[in-house]
Amino acid sequence: MDPNSTPIPSPTGLDLPLERLAFSASLLGILGPILVQGAAALLGVGAQDIDPIAMVTASLLTALAAVGGAGIRVGPLSSRWLPAVLAAAAGAGMALVLAEKGSFAPVIGCLGAVGLLQGLLMPRLLQSLPGRLDGIGRREPLWTGGTVLLAFVALFLHARLSVYMGDPGHPELSLMPNDAFITTHSCLSAYVEGARLAEEGAENLYHVEHWPHLAEGAEPPLEARYQPFPLDTYAYPPPFLLLPQFLLGWLPTFYAQRALWYAFNALAVAGALWTVAWWVGGRAGTRTLLLAPAIWLSAPLLVTLQIGNVHAVIVSLTLVALVAFETRRTALGGAL
Repeated sequence: MDPNSTPIPSPTGLDLPLERLAFSASLLGILGPILVQGAAALLGVGAQDIDPIAMVTASLLTALAAVGGAGIRVGPLSSRWLPAVLAAAAGAGMALVLAEKGSFAPVIGCLGAVGLLQGLLMPRLLQSLPGRLDGIGRREPLWTGGTVLLAFVALFLHARLSVYMGDPGHPELSLMPNDAFITTHSCLSAYVEGARLAEEGAENLYHVEHWPHLAEGAEPPLEARYQPFPLDTYAYPPPFLLLPQFLLGWLPTFYAQRALWYAFNALAVAGALWTVAWWVGGRAGTRTLLLAPAIWLSAPLLVTLQIGNVHAVIVSLTLVALVAFETRRTALGGAL
């Protein structure tokens, strides 16, 4: 990949090649619902403020606004700022239409911030995409068609999953609604409970008195703070609790913690995929980008994001660390 690749004129009539716009649109479309859940958790926006399906739909529309702003020129506004202006305005406008009465401010902040972030990402994406992507639709129609199909499926699945991750009151939008374990299991409940016990000074995090369901045949308890998710068992080293404690401990509800953890995991995966494609470079790096939607819709990743397991983050950080070592950034690699 060539991070300094310069856009070329497009036969579509837009200022940018269609392939760049399409790839950027698919990436922002996948990330939009994820970003909106993270923003909602940070700003305290819940299902009582805006319907979760409407919120996810709004994040997809702000992504379209960012893409549209990058493909046109209006007066003195350059492509660097127009996507951000349009996407943020679209988010704020939809918030005014969709928010429940009395919740305009936090919802405007949530959707406006997501639109702004998407709009700011758009020019960087377009500039960083490899030059080999330009015109690939004509040169390699099968690769391009397959990527478009995978991207649409991945976008649909993550939009659906994001609704459930923001509001567990929509179990029908779970990846496997008929699988009771996948729908109600939450590894994060163990992380949060372990962090709570550590903060309260528990002498032994692993003692059976803290996890009564470890007894043979016992069912995981349904504690009020985690419902409708049964409490999972903490089985990680104590230092791991620093992550959920500092990242999530200040949020008021488990539902907000779950939404932010979901966004954190997914963004770690996105960063790793981009880093690996950049490091591979060349034609293989372009193919890596084109195959990224296949990873986004893979069952192991989707299930891991839903049940809140940390393993996707660990794999992602490991990949970025290996690239850091290969590019002689040993301090970064060692830290990761």
